[in-house]
Amino acid sequence: MKQVKNWIKRTLILFNLHLTKNMKYDRDTEKIIAELAKEGKIKNAVDVGVLDGEILELFLKYLPNGRHFGIEPLPHKFEALKQRFGSEVQLLNYALGKEDTNTTFNFVKTNPSYSGLKERKYPKQEQIEKIEVSVRRLDGLLPEEKIDLIKIDVEGAELDVLKGAETILKKEKPYLIFECGLGAAEYYGTEPEEVFDFLGKIGYQIFLMADWLKEKASVDRATFIEIFKQNKEYYFLAEYN
Repeated sequence: MKQVKNWIKRTLILFNLHLTKNMKYDRDTEKIIAELAKEGKIKNAVDVGVLDGEILELFLKYLPNGRHFGIEPLPHKFEALKQRFGSEVQLLNYALGKEDTNTTFNFVKTNPSYSGLKERKYPKQEQIEKIEVSVRRLDGLLPEEKIDLIKIDVEGAELDVLKGAETILKKEKPYLIFECGLGAAEYYGTEPEEVFDFLGKIGYQIFLMADWLKEKASVDRATFIEIFKQNKEYYFLAEYN
């Protein structure tokens, strides 16, 4: 019984730390969007993994004259977003990846924010429903429009999304706000070296979000790998150098 209580206590501590970090990342995301908008560096934005639409709300708040896109694979979330945003945002009912295909998607019914193409470990026992989704590359999916900012939160599939957007990244050089961390990325076989090197070869630098806001330097390869493997942070900003 003591071991069970200790396990529950550790789980609750980790869960609360995760919630605290997420709240901080949410605040930093808004600050970054507000700062970039104020400086006139962004206008049109894409939200990959919309879920309930909080980031789309920030796009509309700080970039009211831009053209914005939301990509969400869960059908019921997609329908709710259409009702909520109407014609203010162009919504697409796809999952994103590195190739165009059709596959199954893990809808975590008890916590939709954990839903993704791969099943992974969850903080508690969850109810999962397998649904069919269309996976598309971001390249070629959007109409001809300059994209200035892309936010990516896809529960571990971030590198595949980036690879499927390589043409846009090279041509448009948008700012990237993206999740990447243990607990999700490893289920896609992603190593931090791959993420850093992929973005680096295009010309991107990776920052901790708080560091970018304080005008501190980007992280180097070794630091990014350490952050990932020690699970110190899991949200980043990438800027074309």
